[in-house]
Amino acid sequence: MTGGAGPLARVIRPRAARALDDDLAVFERLGWELTDRPAPLQARLTREDAPALDVRLVQEGRFFGGNFAFEATTADPVLPATGGLTARARGLVRMHGLRFRARDPAGRALAAALDEDPVLQRALVDLHFERVFVGPDGRPGIRHLGGSLVWVLMPPIVRATPLVEEQAARLAAALCAFAAVRPSLRAPA
Repeated sequence: MTGGAGPLARVIRPRAARALDDDLAVFERLGWELTDRPAPLQARLTREDAPALDVRLVQEGRFFGGNFAFEATTADPVLPATGGLTARARGLVRMHGLRFRARDPAGRALAAALDEDPVLQRALVDLHFERVFVGPDGRPGIRHLGGSLVWVLMPPIVRATPLVEEQAARLAAALCAFAAVRPSLRAPA
């Protein structure tokens, strides 16, 4: 399934949109306001005391199964542009933080600063994520384990994984922590 108009897409994409509706309701209970819904699987959330967030369900998988993973980024760049950063968890049994890796030499200083930022590291430790990254444009993002939709062709199963309020709050706090890094590392206004 590649997002076309096949019979599977006609069933699964509307279910994914309903799953995103449920995710948005969780954020609204936490004080976020839905300000834009440019597509059924995308939305923008705002709150007076925080940077705006873009949330979306990102489709993975094709024919025999896959998922629509919940992903959130800041709506605008809050860090300098680089070649992008990825992050890996530190700790064998219990996560103690993340280690950021630059994709290019320009991102090494940013990766080192994010590795050493105690507020950001604390915000990420208890978050249930699949992936943490900083895009080349400077927008941090988190692909969360909750808030997603998983589907399997045989046997036919479509199952939503709920996003609980605690994790939604931690997700938003982590993205806000990216925006609060040292002023010298922030994206130019």
